Amino acid sequence: MNEEKTYRKVESIFADFNKNIVTMEKVEDLAKEDDYSELGKQYATLKDGQVIEICFWHESDMYLYDLTVDKEKFDAAYDTSFEDYMRDMGIYTENIEEASGTKWKYCGDMQYEFRGIHRLQFYIEDWD
Repeated sequence: MNEEKTYRKVESIFADFNKNIVTMEKVEDLAKEDDYSELGKQYATLKDGQVIEICFWHESDMYLYDLTVDKEKFDAAYDTSFEDYMRDMGIYTENIEEASGTKWKYCGDMQYEFRGIHRLQFYIEDWD
């Protein structure tokens, strides 16, 4: 069975999210492992004070974006799901295609109880 994928056409993956960022702190010391490498990491402080870790990384031939928060702190401060919160802050919680043609597959809210985090994840489809 061949699943048809639909994509919302947008300017860029973070176009609407960027409007809610008040400060951005770039991390210089990136993780480089045998099977995993961070290509970029930043901490975005949003207009309500919430800090989101944004990490662009790759594993073998997959390139991904993770948007992550501390689960305990987030759950104590907000009475909503992380996915709904991020949607309200301008993150597209669906498959998207940027104006450049880059397609991002949305992986959903990946709750890592054992790591104590909430994470939304996207990966680039058909990376050349």
